[in-house]
Amino acid sequence: ESAEELARADVDVRLESLQLGADGTSIDGSMRVRNVAFEKAVAVRFTCDWWQTTSEVAARYAEAVPGSAGAFDRFRFTIRLNDMMGRIGEKTMFLAVRYTAAGREMWDNNAHQNYRITFAWKAEAGQGVRKAREAGRAASIADLKSKLEKVASEDESRTTVGGFLA
Repeated sequence: ESAEELARADVDVRLESLQLGADGTSIDGSMRVRNVAFEKAVAVRFTCDWWQTTSEVAARYAEAVPGSAGAFDRFRFTIRLNDMMGRIGEKTMFLAVRYTAAGREMWDNNAHQNYRITFAWKAEAGQGVRKAREAGRAASIADLKSKLEKVASEDESRTTVGGFLA
């Protein structure tokens, strides 16, 4: 473990993992919380507009952390991105974990930095080929139009009627 991980090993709440869901439309994560009471509430608060508005998702109990002798529990959460998929490119999401138990509220906000996710669209393999084909078609149409204009201008004796050569 790194020095940072060792320093954070004994905290009451800690985000353990954060990743894009398998289908690409959600963020999945897990956190470890100290088992200070049987009843606990664990949630993730997040924003995509620099904290002007916030949303929160509840985390669900997954298991007792193996090897912790019952001192820590693991919770998992999912943030669904479906509502924002059309405008998610180049957005930044900030999040923090909130843990409430035994009348206390505890946070993991990445040492006051908040956790940050930056979204960007990734071009699919094959899109370059499609764009090249479309560009080729456009070039072919432009080339054909140029040739037709050249033919029409070389034959000055002919006139056009309604867009057709007469």
